[in-house]
Amino acid sequence: MKLSKLAVQSLLYEAVLTPKPGLVDAYDPGSHSDMDIFTFIDSSLALEDSFEAYYNMGRLHNMSAPELFQAIRYTGMDAEAAMFEATHKINTHKGANFSFGIVLAAMGACHRDGIYDLKDIRTYLMAMT
Repeated sequence: MKLSKLAVQSLLYEAVLTPKPGLVDAYDPGSHSDMDIFTFIDSSLALEDSFEAYYNMGRLHNMSAPELFQAIRYTGMDAEAAMFEATHKINTHKGANFSFGIVLAAMGACHRDGIYDLKDIRTYLMAMT
């Protein structure tokens, strides 16, 4: 399965995890009067193309880690806009978008260079800086 699909799947699984007192779950919006489970589902699905773009940026471009971080910022802004459009301007996954952007771009860079073993990824990424 593609990493971008796994990222979306993880957002959906977290959204339906129940109970989460005070947080949005499958049965209750918790302390959030502006969102519900469907807001989270819509947001998760809106991010999938951007998640794929982060990965591909890392896989297809040969740049240092700081350069890659700067490059994915624009994809991140587009992803955030897609999320806000899908949720009618409600912030459901802004932090997840940021975190997954970094992780997926880094994984793309690792895979570009044939690094698939998790124990080798940290060493590889540190050498990129």
